[in-house]
Amino acid sequence: MQADVADDIRTIFNAPDRATADAYLAKAVTKYQQSASRLSEWMATNIRKGLRFFPFRALFGNCCARQMAWKDFTVKCVVELGW
Repeated sequence: MQADVADDIRTIFNAPDRATADAYLAKAVTKYQQSASRLSEWMATNIRKGLRFFPFRALFGNCCARQMAWKDFTVKCVVELGW
């Protein structure tokens, strides 16, 4: 069950937008309502709070990819261009 819960939470946070994440969350809450009611309640309350980052994600995109691109750019400037 632990792996299933982890997969469901990962799916929620990897959703492309807030509406899809909310739909995945509702599905997960329903899925665990009978077998793990406390988990279901926790997910409904706490994961919903974690979804607040979606507007920022839409504005800034994948920050990790941008950081890696910037790192690659600076390394290229230093190594290849001798800055």
